[in-house]
Amino acid sequence: MKNLAIIGGGASGMISAIFAAYTNPQLNITVYERMDRVGKKLLATGNGRCNYTNLNTCTANYYGRFPKFTRHALFSFTVDDTVNFFNRLGVFPKEEENGKLYPYSGQASAVLDALRNELSRLGINTVRSDIASVARTKKGFKLTGKDEEVYYGDRMIIAAGGCASPALGSDGSGFKLLKSLGHHITDLRPALVQLKTPTDEVKSLQGIK
Repeated sequence: MKNLAIIGGGASGMISAIFAAYTNPQLNITVYERMDRVGKKLLATGNGRCNYTNLNTCTANYYGRFPKFTRHALFSFTVDDTVNFFNRLGVFPKEEENGKLYPYSGQASAVLDALRNELSRLGINTVRSDIASVARTKKGFKLTGKDEEVYYGDRMIIAAGGCASPALGSDGSGFKLLKSLGHHITDLRPALVQLKTPTDEVKSLQGIK
């Protein structure tokens, strides 16, 4: 039986594990998560409500020098695919302004619980470990945790997130792992930042998104 190791137990890591299991039920899949439980950052998304997709998602609504970079991903797994996936897990959408879709319950925990339940149903293992290094072997990959525990996988997915939320596990450590395997990392820039201004000037705008 082939072993698939997934580093990172956030939304990407969990959904990668689930689709890998759908594709090949014979895989032995393990998700390695540094936090005390998988999906912790999900609970903070959408102000605790988890805006999990948007009906208006398309390449035209992305900005920057290379907005067409998103095209392949958006055509490979569409908004409809996302909605149908969560419907299958029992998470039904509620549409709000500008096409935003939230779980009908209005609780991010509904999304996390559905993903965790599907991991369990599919027999996917979750291990709490902060993976500090990865290396290629003749048969696949060797993963070493900060506690010096060693794990192996015939295949590996790194879904460790970016740098957006160090307190919830996304501190950029995944980039170091990718570099060690020979990947080139482009310059990193924040995509969503605060605007700072004297408060008296904008006090009347409080609460407007």
